[in-house]
Amino acid sequence: MDDAAALAWLGSPIVAVVVGAAFGVGAERMQLCTMGAVADAVIFDSWRRARIWAAMIAAVGLVLGTAAALGGGVLAAPVTTSAGALALVAVGGGAFGAGMVLAGGCLSRAWLRAASGSLRSLVLIVVALLCAWPIAAVVAPRLDGRLEVPAVLVVGIAAAILCWILRDGRFRAAGGPLWGGLLLGALIAVAALPQAAASIRFVPVAAPVTTPLGSGVVVLLAATTLGAFASAVAAGRFRLEVTLMGPDWVRAYAGTVLMGVGGGLVGGGTIAVGTHGVGVLAPMAILAMVTMVAAAALVVRLMLADAGSWLGRGWRRVIGGSP
Repeated sequence: MDDAAALAWLGSPIVAVVVGAAFGVGAERMQLCTMGAVADAVIFDSWRRARIWAAMIAAVGLVLGTAAALGGGVLAAPVTTSAGALALVAVGGGAFGAGMVLAGGCLSRAWLRAASGSLRSLVLIVVALLCAWPIAAVVAPRLDGRLEVPAVLVVGIAAAILCWILRDGRFRAAGGPLWGGLLLGALIAVAALPQAAASIRFVPVAAPVTTPLGSGVVVLLAATTLGAFASAVAAGRFRLEVTLMGPDWVRAYAGTVLMGVGGGLVGGGTIAVGTHGVGVLAPMAILAMVTMVAAAALVVRLMLADAGSWLGRGWRRVIGGSP
């Protein structure tokens, strides 16, 4: 099988369904939550969930970097020389980061909750997408060039990240979080290998930060949702929740709108941008992730400092749980 035939096979609907379903099962079982990773680091100085995220990024870089090294030797990333476009990406990342804290989780987490029976999370997803689509179509930064990132650099950075992860003896000994993160990252990379695909994404908008949006995205997202549903049912975690409001509904919906706006500006969220884009060293993705994490950490601190206000009330309850 030649390279073109291999890429065509990887881009087939059957492979998309298998990869998406496997990612959904793994993410649900690990209770994947990027917001939780930031909150744990800020509040408890615990980097366990951050290392899981880092393992995903490292796996993306190792797989896609190696594939590129065997091909042309470079990965092409969209870039811009416009200060205005860079500002939009920075603002978008900040909006998404602040929003995921206010909402009690990013959109990938909302998808997993919806697959586990939360009607409220499903409504939040719809609200976010209704905000993201027009932003992506009208306001998203326009890119004017492509940067060729050397594959050896991508692999080298990924290896360095993996070395940092493995320095933690307890995390290394636990095994499950490390291998789970690497597996999820590898699945994201495999989904991104075909030229027409934009990998697994929970904010299905045109993607200026990573690769062009492909028809396989919808199949991947549907399969991921079904995989998470099956995992939740098998583990006894499926609980039908029909409450749409709750004591913190203003904060949750406000955060969701921010995530929708931010996701529309940067072309994705914590998976497509913060994992796939960063893993291949796309400059716009790195900028978006830096502002995303910085804004999330800032809002966590603000909410803890003013725990009695509408902003911070009940915050400790939503760390790692339902909003």
